[in-house]
Amino acid sequence: MPWAQLRPRSIHLTGLTMRYGKEVLIQAALHPEVAAELSEQTSGLVGPVRRLQLFQRLSQFDIQKAIGLLSSSDLYQLSVLFWNHHGTQGMTGSVVAQALENELMHTPPRQAEYFGGYHPETYGCIHPHLVPLGPYEDFENLRFATNISERLSHLLLNLAESADSAGVPSDALALLAEAAVREVASKNKMNDKDDWTAALEAMSKLDIQALLPGLEKMDVSVAATEK
Repeated sequence: MPWAQLRPRSIHLTGLTMRYGKEVLIQAALHPEVAAELSEQTSGLVGPVRRLQLFQRLSQFDIQKAIGLLSSSDLYQLSVLFWNHHGTQGMTGSVVAQALENELMHTPPRQAEYFGGYHPETYGCIHPHLVPLGPYEDFENLRFATNISERLSHLLLNLAESADSAGVPSDALALLAEAAVREVASKNKMNDKDDWTAALEAMSKLDIQALLPGLEKMDVSVAATEK
């Protein structure tokens, strides 16, 4: 993660993009035409069974469980697709859409890419990207774990969303990133290398507020060293 290249407003741009994606899901539950468009956008992004479950949840207006079926990278990709097609016009009167439009005037979209993960094998680049690599389901039952590991490497996207909600700045996020990885790893209940659903669940439960006491300890340690 090239923390030095991250701008102070990058976390807020990423958080707004994620919230815009959640609003898209709410609109899909309310409006059949939005659901139809979402159906096209999720084709090739979400596996068929999970996609069916997603629209069943939306038809029941069970938004939280619908969101739970998507990873942070899934939600981000859907948000970008919908935004590129509609912009603020797709969410008339939406405060989030207006805020996202304003933020994009100050922060390049590329900044959010830094939270996308590491994909030297699956995308052929050692720099972080937010790219549609395909459904997690397509990464199952491969001989080695490298590809599924890269597909799941968007943990910092979850962390950025949580940091934006908590008002945690980018310099503090840089200090907390390793602790966040360890936290998710300790709570991950994967049964085998292909159990990506358990990994996504552990990521979705990541709460940066729980990591803040560790940041305070770092400050105390640094202060003691300087003395």
